[in-house]
Amino acid sequence: MEDLLIRKINGGINAIKGGRKSPQEAQLGALLNRLKKVNEPMYDDLMVKYKEAIQIHNNLNKDLQF
Repeated sequence: MEDLLIRKINGGINAIKGGRKSPQEAQLGALLNRLKKVNEPMYDDLMVKYKEAIQIHNNLNKDLQF
């Protein structure tokens, strides 16, 4: 179960970084909350990566706006 959560979260993070999904489309909040209950150190690591992905997404979209 834990491995599946981690794979789904990593996949969502990669999709956000690659511009294939927005943070809203990836819907990682619920998965991250479930992971926090199971493995808090991994949650902390993935939360850092998630925040970086959101920053990348925001920077990419900022450049596209007029």
